[in-house]
Amino acid sequence: MSEIKKIRVVKELIREAKIFIWTKRYIKYPGLIVGTFITLFLLLLLVDRVIMPAAVHTGRECILPDITNL
Repeated sequence: MSEIKKIRVVKELIREAKIFIWTKRYIKYPGLIVGTFITLFLLLLLVDRVIMPAAVHTGRECILPDITNL
């Protein structure tokens, strides 16, 4: 087999493997799912680190829910 033919065979196998990975799984869009979880995590982090301390510091504790006595 010539060197060029070997390279073509390897490229074809890689292409078929990629198609198999992205089409034969139950999770069709893994990037979308991961991105959604990262976005939700960053939103919770923003609330925890920025919005809640700002509300407490400005004296607007009444707008925050009282979750200490659950």
